[in-house]
Amino acid sequence: MISEPSAPSQNYRKFFFFLTASILLTAVFWCYYDNSIRGVDSPNHLFFSLEFFYRMRDILQSPASLIAKGAEILRALGTATPSSTVYWPNGLYAGTAFFYYCSGPALFAAKLSMIPYLIALIVATYLIGMRLFSEKIGLLAAAGCFFYPLIFQSARQYQLDLPLTAMVACSVFLLLASEQFNRRSISVCLGISCGWAMLIKGQFLLFIIGPLAYYLYAARRTNVNPRQRRRQYVNFALFLVFFLLIASIWWGGKIRNVLDCLTIHVTEPLKALEMANYLSWEEKYSIRSIAFYIHTLALCSLRPFFSAYFSYRLCMP
Repeated sequence: MISEPSAPSQNYRKFFFFLTASILLTAVFWCYYDNSIRGVDSPNHLFFSLEFFYRMRDILQSPASLIAKGAEILRALGTATPSSTVYWPNGLYAGTAFFYYCSGPALFAAKLSMIPYLIALIVATYLIGMRLFSEKIGLLAAAGCFFYPLIFQSARQYQLDLPLTAMVACSVFLLLASEQFNRRSISVCLGISCGWAMLIKGQFLLFIIGPLAYYLYAARRTNVNPRQRRRQYVNFALFLVFFLLIASIWWGGKIRNVLDCLTIHVTEPLKALEMANYLSWEEKYSIRSIAFYIHTLALCSLRPFFSAYFSYRLCMP
């Protein structure tokens, strides 16, 4: 018999729903009234999203069959525009194209397309904290995540960092919820989540490989019967299939380009840095440049309170 949730548990959930609603209203308000575009990459991403939208509109308005349109959409999702780069897939732009289609191509629609990722980040953070510790910890983590200045600021700008962070959080939660790949449906959802994250930014691998490796190691060390072990293998294989199939939409035909770029970064770092054409080697690593980034991180992105707190935690044994 399932017992009713306790009063504190109900209060935590009510407050979480209130927090989520407040986040949603606040985000919509700022998207509507804040017309600023900050950051070097924001204008580029906005331009690429418009290119992708017009490509999608042409496909949807064509007289081709639904199957042919679906094939063209998949092909467009995996094809870079003439002005884009191999490092920036079309996943974010695909979601933005839907908002453009509903309300017209405008800055408000582009920023509005970031809100689902913001809500996903808050919910996933809450669920991770609740699963690892308690509902109270999950609620505190979700509230802290939203009031974290860098997240708050990123929600108002059209860039890849917030969607990437949200997909990492969702994937980590699904990894925990898979219970060492014993739950098939969750394992499939994990593969879909990781695959879509790769369509947003390939650096997703750097964030998920640690938790995934640890989880696989823990699953391997857990004593289970042969039947359960086979189930884990099958579920992990399903995870890999969905992950690789979705990720290959963009990355399947670009592995050679990525390897060439990585080779240049490793063997000729000076050449790789100079290819950016922003600053020279001396300017990038000058005292003035380093001081600028430290100031931006401590006083703009983290704010003094969070900077002091994280510095304290970093020094703790």
